[in-house]
Amino acid sequence: MSSTPNETPLETLARLSTLARIAVPEDRKEALASEFQSVIAYIAQLNELDISVSGTPVLPAVHNVFREDGNAYEAGSWTEEIVKAFPAKSGNALAVKKIISHD
Repeated sequence: MSSTPNETPLETLARLSTLARIAVPEDRKEALASEFQSVIAYIAQLNELDISVSGTPVLPAVHNVFREDGNAYEAGSWTEEIVKAFPAKSGNALAVKKIISHD
C-alpha cells in the first residue's frame, strides 16, 4: 500500500485522503488503514497472473451489423419526413421542454 518503503499505513491513508480531499474521522483511521492493506493484498494477486502473449493475437472481424458502411441515403433526403413526425419543432429541430437551467 505504501508508495515509499518507510511510509506507514496511517501515513498512506493521510496522503490518500488529502489527495482525494476527504476528511477521515480519527476514530476510523485505524480501521480504514487496515482495510486498505487488505484491498491492496487482494489486488496484488494480479501480479501472479501469467499474461504473456504467444504468437500473434487474433482479432475478430469488425463490421457494421445494421448496414454497409458509406452513405446509404443522400444527405437531407429524409429530413422533411422526420421533421413532420416531431410533436413540436423549431425550424428543422425537435423542440423539447427545458429541463436544465443555468440561473
